[in-house]
Amino acid sequence: APVEMGYQDLIRRLHERNIAEYEKSEKHRVDVLLKIEVDKLTRWLADEKQAIHLKGEKMKNKIGNLKRQFKLEKDFAKKLALDEEIKRLQNQLSAVQSQHESRMVCLMGRRRVGKTTLLLKAFENKSCLVLYLYVPHRCTLNELVRAWLDQVVEIFKLPFPPAVQTPTDVLQVVMHLSKDAPCVIIIDECQELNQMDPAFWGKLQELWDRCRQSSRTLLVMSGSIISALEDIFGNNSKPLYGRLNDQMMLMPFGPSDMCTIMGTLAPLASDLDLLTVYAMTGGVAKYIELLDEAQCLTQEKAVSYFFSNAGSWLRSEGERFLSNEFRFESPIYMELLRKIARGRSKWTELQDGMDVNITAYLRRLETFRILRQKLPFGEQKTKGSSRWVLCDPYFIFWLRFVDSIQANTLESLGQSRILSQMCLRELPTLLGRTLEEWFRQAWLQNGQWLHADAWWDRKGQNEIDLVATNPLTQSIGFAEVKLNPAKFSAGLLELKIGAFLKSQPQYRDWNITRQGLSLEDLRNI
Repeated sequence: APVEMGYQDLIRRLHERNIAEYEKSEKHRVDVLLKIEVDKLTRWLADEKQAIHLKGEKMKNKIGNLKRQFKLEKDFAKKLALDEEIKRLQNQLSAVQSQHESRMVCLMGRRRVGKTTLLLKAFENKSCLVLYLYVPHRCTLNELVRAWLDQVVEIFKLPFPPAVQTPTDVLQVVMHLSKDAPCVIIIDECQELNQMDPAFWGKLQELWDRCRQSSRTLLVMSGSIISALEDIFGNNSKPLYGRLNDQMMLMPFGPSDMCTIMGTLAPLASDLDLLTVYAMTGGVAKYIELLDEAQCLTQEKAVSYFFSNAGSWLRSEGERFLSNEFRFESPIYMELLRKIARGRSKWTELQDGMDVNITAYLRRLETFRILRQKLPFGEQKTKGSSRWVLCDPYFIFWLRFVDSIQANTLESLGQSRILSQMCLRELPTLLGRTLEEWFRQAWLQNGQWLHADAWWDRKGQNEIDLVATNPLTQSIGFAEVKLNPAKFSAGLLELKIGAFLKSQPQYRDWNITRQGLSLEDLRNI
């Protein structure tokens, strides 16, 4: 027993000596530092996991809100004149089902114009699964993949989420599932993937070329940055060039559609009510929906709503739109729009006082259909001959009645009633310009004319509101547009027509029509 005790004591002392030597050694110091770093990393990973979970929940809630919004939009969607666009989308889905291969469609249009409402209505009663995938402006790639994957698991009722790392991996999973049952994939604001995952488009091309004929997916790429989408799908140096089966441009509602919609929403509305609603909304579906929900589709009610607390969202949409679309450079765009709203229209007038060359900025505003470069009818572009004009009715209204020091001051003082009264007092001047654009669009849409615009001479002494031609029938039409028909002068129009034909004699032998157009002719299109 004593021998055994001595042996154990020796082992204990040797172990203690080893521990003492280890604690003094460099290896022990390294191990301690390593353990500290491992503990830090473990805590960081736990924090990141929690953060990712919270962001994932936030994204899930956002998608849930979008779904609820879609449900609320269904009743309004039924009232919109979208039959032609809906038919085109449904034909594409029918082709997927009958031809047993996938197809790709691009849907373009400015924000709020009704793209989501259109897609919702087109596929709401179809016997196939519809997967809606949204690309937020501010989101990491991992957050996006997680949100998309949650949608796939929910829609397809998968027992567990597949292992994926990129957005293209998610689409590959869905295309594989579509072999058994056709489905629709909607990627909304898809142009945001340019910044988030620049390699996405090349990967999608490879996936599409490999799986298109063995799957049954209708892939709808929807977006609001028109120039970006045209580059993605229309540039022959880009991966997806030539892959589209259809490309659709959803524009704000024009005169014919506005007549149909207002006839449905407000059958008793007057012509003045119709023109006012068009001037305030520009035919944008979301803006019309807001007025419809508030039952404010007459002139006085619409103006009162616009300047009330309830109308704050619609009132702030102009600044929000510019901030979202143009981001850090939005002050430059705002300055250009303000100059044009104040009556400056020539390039030299707009460039004056600007620190940057404005050409690219004007072109981008033109891409968004906020501005257009206007030439005297029938004349070729020459230096100094063109005018830059606002062509989006909402922005014309917003810049006139919202984006001013006086309006901002009165709003900060809570004087919405005074703002409404000022707007109603000055509205006829703005509606006169809106009426000219209304008839220009109406003439181009009715099939009688191929070209229509205003004309003015170089000295600015003669100007005709509307000149339209149809070379096929050798016809030319002239019109003066007046909000009040009593102000139309047939004799004065005849003098202006003479000045026009003197400057452009090639039209002298054409069939000539002339007329005055007013508010009374608003629905005769």
